[in-house]
Amino acid sequence: MTETRKWSAVLDTMPPEPPRLRVQGQVRAPSSGYTARLVPVDTPDGPAEVLELELVLTPPSSPDTEVFTWIDVTERLERPRDAPLLHTVIIREKDAILASIHVEIVA
Repeated sequence: MTETRKWSAVLDTMPPEPPRLRVQGQVRAPSSGYTARLVPVDTPDGPAEVLELELVLTPPSSPDTEVFTWIDVTERLERPRDAPLLHTVIIREKDAILASIHVEIVA
């Protein structure tokens, strides 16, 4: 399981733009050159106030120094105006939950 830290989630609901969610944290990669992103997971049976994001790590295209490195990951998502307010963002990797983050709402 990948080690992560320093997660935060902020939902900005201030008009005139649609609501915007920013989720950020850090991921420990096995070497430099890795990239990380968060991909929304379709959970039709899950509560509407919870968003699940899958952590996807991509290795470098060429070998790099093999030293553990903390890399930043940030994902920005627009939310429909009529969507329920989010309370929690869950970061997962395959079937493991890496983090459960309380969403800070800015209105």
